[in-house]
Amino acid sequence: MKTLHWLTAAIIATAIVLTLPGALADGATSTTLTTVGIDAEETTFGDLTIAQLLHDPAEKWAVLVLTGSQIRAALERSVSFAPTPRVFFLQVSGLTVVYSPSAPRGRKVKSISAGFEPLDDAASYEVAMPESLAAGGSGYFTIFGDADRVRTGTRGLADEIANYVTKRGSVSYTGQGRIVVGG
Repeated sequence: MKTLHWLTAAIIATAIVLTLPGALADGATSTTLTTVGIDAEETTFGDLTIAQLLHDPAEKWAVLVLTGSQIRAALERSVSFAPTPRVFFLQVSGLTVVYSPSAPRGRKVKSISAGFEPLDDAASYEVAMPESLAAGGSGYFTIFGDADRVRTGTRGLADEIANYVTKRGSVSYTGQGRIVVGG
């Protein structure tokens, strides 16, 4: 048995950024995905379908415009109970987040980079995510919601992710240091 929920979420986060038609404008750098959308806590490698891994394979995606400050608040919420796992833990693509599980809640995030630059709290970023998260699901309604939405997809995430995998031929995750425990 191999725990796949974090691995799957990281791959799906990347798929959202790289394949959704018109998901992110040129220069947009980040996407988030909550593991609430992943059904499998433990799964064996083998003949799995994307639909078997997603809680709602037909769920569509949305793009929000968030400030760096909102992204920072969302990531702080994401790691707020670390090292205890929570279903609202976000996976990211296009960001590098360094956090300290031993720091007090509200001060666990030590640094965030968008691409190769530090996250600018005053800047605006386009962020793609599943619709349920975009609507403020998993408690993120205190940080963002439908008012921040600028686009919504027309196809389900499972279809978009299947297209991503098909185009690439295979997908793997090598631990690219998106979420780093340290600081």
